Amino acid sequence: LEFKGENQACSVSAIVIFPVAKAAEGARFLDFVREKRRFYFDNAHKRVLHRPTGDALRPTAEDAARGYVVFQRDFMKDVFYNDTPFRGELASALTAEAFAGQEAPATVSILPLKDLGRGSVTVSALSGPYGAIPAAAIDAAYVSYRLSRVTMDGAVYTITPRLILSRNTVGMPQALARTFWLTVRVPATAGPGVYTGQVTF
Repeated sequence: LEFKGENQACSVSAIVIFPVAKAAEGARFLDFVREKRRFYFDNAHKRVLHRPTGDALRPTAEDAARGYVVFQRDFMKDVFYNDTPFRGELASALTAEAFAGQEAPATVSILPLKDLGRGSVTVSALSGPYGAIPAAAIDAAYVSYRLSRVTMDGAVYTITPRLILSRNTVGMPQALARTFWLTVRVPATAGPGVYTGQVTF
């Protein structure tokens, strides 16, 4: 067996190998190892979770019928997995500003009221007074929650929004807020004015 990778790209701690004829015995052993590792981890580490922000959730009849609440928070402010929208964040339109040649971020967050399976966000072309910004110039991604150290040694950890993954589809379990990150790459030749389009979830 050979493992290739530079630095931390190749970190193999253990390998378990057993004959196919002993697959059931091997599966029991792996379950045992998994539970032991969980036991030792839970005794050596402490998880500190985010205190939710937002107002008490009061979905409208329309929200309940479609199964989710849509809100928009300033992209400089994180949306955590257990946050709810503030009253002023309930909006039906996304806005962003940029000069020609710039990139403009816009975020939209969705709080499922039930398990939605996998959800996707797509964006149409933006039409303006001097032409259009093509859909291909708009990137749709989602914000991923990851473990983050609270103490330097990692003995205390939490879960935070850390990465923007360049995929427009993600699992949408009930009560777990998801944020989609849209980046509009305005062409250098774009004229001034208001450009409008459609964001579809």
